[in-house]
Amino acid sequence: MVKILHINLQARGKKDAEVRFFWDNPNEYKPRTLSLADIAELNERADTDYYTRISVDYAQTGQKLFNWLDGTDRLFNRTLKQYLHGEHVVLAIAASGGLANLPWELLHDGSKFLIECSIVPVRWVKDKNECLQIRDEPKNRFLNVLFMATSPRGVKPELDFEAEEGRIIAATQKKRSLCLTVEESGNLQELRDLVGDYDRDYFDVVHLTGHADIDEGKPYFLTETEYGDRQNSTAAEISRSLSKSRSALIFLSGCRTGYSENAVPSMAEALLKEGAMAVLSWGDRVNDQNASTAAAILYEAISTGYAVTEAIAQTYQMLLEDDITHQDVSGVKKGNQWHLLRFYVADILPGALVTAPRTRGRKRAPAPTVTDRFIDSEKHLPLLSRTEFVGRRRQLQNCLRVLKTDWEKVGVLLQGMGGWGKSAIAARLCDRLSDYETLVWWRQVDESSFTNTLGEKLAREHREILKESSEDLKYRLRDVFADLNEQGEKPFLLVFDDFEWNLEPRDGGYILQTEVAEILESLIWAIQETDAPHRPIVTCRYQFQSELLNQFFVQGLDSFHHADLEKKLRRLANFDADKTDEGLIERALQLADGNPRLLEWLNNEVLSSKDAQTRLRELESSSEDWQGKIIWEELYQQIDKSLEKVLGRCLVYEIPVPIAALEAICDSVQLRRAIALGLIEVSSEVEEGKRFYLVSRILPRIISSIQLPEDPDEFSSLHRKAWEKLSELWGDRQNHNEEQWQEIFRLKLADKTNLERFREGFQQMLSVQYNNASDFAFEVELRKKKSELDLRALFENLETLLKQEKWRKSDEETTCIFYQIMVRENFEDFEGLYKEFPVRELNKIDALWVKYSQGQFGLSVQKKIYQSVGGTDQYDSDTWQEFAERVKWLDNNKRWLTYEDLWNTLPLKLVTPGVMPTLSIRRGVGAGMSIIGLRLGYGWGLAVGRGYTLLSHQGLTHKI
Repeated sequence: MVKILHINLQARGKKDAEVRFFWDNPNEYKPRTLSLADIAELNERADTDYYTRISVDYAQTGQKLFNWLDGTDRLFNRTLKQYLHGEHVVLAIAASGGLANLPWELLHDGSKFLIECSIVPVRWVKDKNECLQIRDEPKNRFLNVLFMATSPRGVKPELDFEAEEGRIIAATQKKRSLCLTVEESGNLQELRDLVGDYDRDYFDVVHLTGHADIDEGKPYFLTETEYGDRQNSTAAEISRSLSKSRSALIFLSGCRTGYSENAVPSMAEALLKEGAMAVLSWGDRVNDQNASTAAAILYEAISTGYAVTEAIAQTYQMLLEDDITHQDVSGVKKGNQWHLLRFYVADILPGALVTAPRTRGRKRAPAPTVTDRFIDSEKHLPLLSRTEFVGRRRQLQNCLRVLKTDWEKVGVLLQGMGGWGKSAIAARLCDRLSDYETLVWWRQVDESSFTNTLGEKLAREHREILKESSEDLKYRLRDVFADLNEQGEKPFLLVFDDFEWNLEPRDGGYILQTEVAEILESLIWAIQETDAPHRPIVTCRYQFQSELLNQFFVQGLDSFHHADLEKKLRRLANFDADKTDEGLIERALQLADGNPRLLEWLNNEVLSSKDAQTRLRELESSSEDWQGKIIWEELYQQIDKSLEKVLGRCLVYEIPVPIAALEAICDSVQLRRAIALGLIEVSSEVEEGKRFYLVSRILPRIISSIQLPEDPDEFSSLHRKAWEKLSELWGDRQNHNEEQWQEIFRLKLADKTNLERFREGFQQMLSVQYNNASDFAFEVELRKKKSELDLRALFENLETLLKQEKWRKSDEETTCIFYQIMVRENFEDFEGLYKEFPVRELNKIDALWVKYSQGQFGLSVQKKIYQSVGGTDQYDSDTWQEFAERVKWLDNNKRWLTYEDLWNTLPLKLVTPGVMPTLSIRRGVGAGMSIIGLRLGYGWGLAVGRGYTLLSHQGLTHKI
């Protein structure tokens, strides 16, 4: 049961206000008089103590707010105690009078945050009603969520919205408790059209994720134009796009959507005034990871029958628990932003939106349906519904921009391997360009079929001109187009689908057939001569060798990855683990390698069969059943030895890479040829220098001669060159892409001829320390190679370094050993390693340090100092601080030194007992994080707090 404690503010003259606390009856309130100056001062303190890069301790801020509400008469505390224990309490805080922007989520009673007791603050933008009403009308079905991500071109940082969508899917798919409908364009008009395709009450939640800000006194959300460019959208514009939907909740997952600036209402408040019932938002800047985690927790709870505020309470609590776990020993937060999640409501507080999954009669989520609409009358070019059209946002936007605005190009060429969705994009372009008349030619084109199809859309006089055979086609087209211009007729979209049928091989590539060359040349000349707005769209597996190609914008394609792949699989019934064995699904995914057509074929023809196991085994051993769906027989004739070698060498990369990375390992001429033949995937970027490329893993299965080099020396050299180039392109501190870092370390650790590869990989990670992505990626790849680790060589190297008194190198080598022990012994993380560190290795490390420092440094030396200041296996912050002072890990102001700063001053501290080793067991604050501090968000300090630390390790027996 939900109980609502209203906190209302009533102005009393120019200097004071009366705050009223009441439960169900606004006439039964308990008042307190507050100074308006106090409220202003609280907001100022919030700006300096909370809305800042380095904030005051959250509990301290929350306690100040609590005490301010409570007063000396303890009114707030006494009122709260009236609720029955076990009930869920909502604090309905009136958003007027400057209260909206105070961080109520941090309310703290001196022992804990109130949200830990499921007391949830809600900013109440009240209208006429004096009491907030609860609407608890759960629908007996799955939760329907409409998800739209906006990520305009050129806006930084670029959002990883696929991750947020993926986390929502992962959190709810096992219970099958949520149906996620994705709007793919990020454009409000497209959102409006999609909403109009459904019943008014269909969507329970609308989730908009993207950037937001406040400018010139007006909050806005960054959406996309139909071309993917930035568009600042107001609350009124968003509201109009959702006018056909009556959703109980809107989640504005954007930075500062819940922030009020200088009396300017937040975006959430503005949306409520436009008619929204409830809006969830963020009170300040939030990173992708926090937003994704919060969304996953929230929707898992709402979709399984919890009331919205109960789900929000769970979200706070789970994020807070993770935040506490990931503090360092000095109490500094690791960046978890649980407290920024803000809930705004109008006069209605939504309760449960749907029933619990096991409720009798609860409806299952509707299965996606495929439309039978076609662009052409011959039904060769199907138009997928908006819900079925997966991904391809950037490719679609690129083509729309060219077709609508770029008159230097006549049309677009959609080019790529078979099955990548070229025809689907062409059909969607036709649907989006409704001001054009669409004509479609499928496969083979000759002059007769071309003029007949075009003539069907023309008046008699123009048909007669077109069929006049005494003049060349180019002149007939010119005359027709000129007349159409004068009459203001609709322009044409001329779609040439599966255009590869009109090509013939020559010199390792493809050229236009003679008659087709004349048709295309005539069409382009006539369009340009008359300045006609007609636009050709060509879909083709290959780029043909012709000057005419310069008149086209060439849009390359790639297979589905990450979130796009997940969205595609959700539409394929037999890729559901509830229907099909997960092992079979994994094998099918390996075969398809993200190719949409192969995925559909495997779903419909293979996984649906009773002998799916046998069918998959046959496909894995022979590709004859499906290779024609991807590569034409004619193409085999074009793939000679030199092209095979290039494609094989490009297989060294397992993720898409810049063209420079491919050019570093193979012949650039053959590389361009492979791209033109559609054998290499191309990402969606318009500028070639920003595109990424990848050889599909389908090719080695179709053409067995396309493989990585077998010669060990060539294999090692290839991996070394690839690693060097990617390190040059991606290996800096600014790169926080974990996938890219993982590829760098995979290439480094793959070279078995390099006996120093593990140490060199560790040093590369160390060179960009404070970079989480690099740290995580190195550990992932190191775990894959654990059977190849030899700790004996590590101890030998540590001894050599210590003997030479290379203290920093020795310190780093010690941490490298820690990593490898953690991996070899199958510890999940460093916390587990610290709790059960293998005694033999621990004493070996300590003995070497003590021996070669003449008893000055070592773990046992640190243990003795730690115990001398009162250290035990129970964490105490004062003791830990005193220990850090004794070993000189703090500066003169008793602040933690970064690792770099420590070494800058260390020559003066080498006489300090216990100062070394440090990298593996210390944790700086602020920007100064040790490697282990990065990995876990804590160092030894947490291990102490958990009742165990290396400093109190019982196995540490070396005598000083």
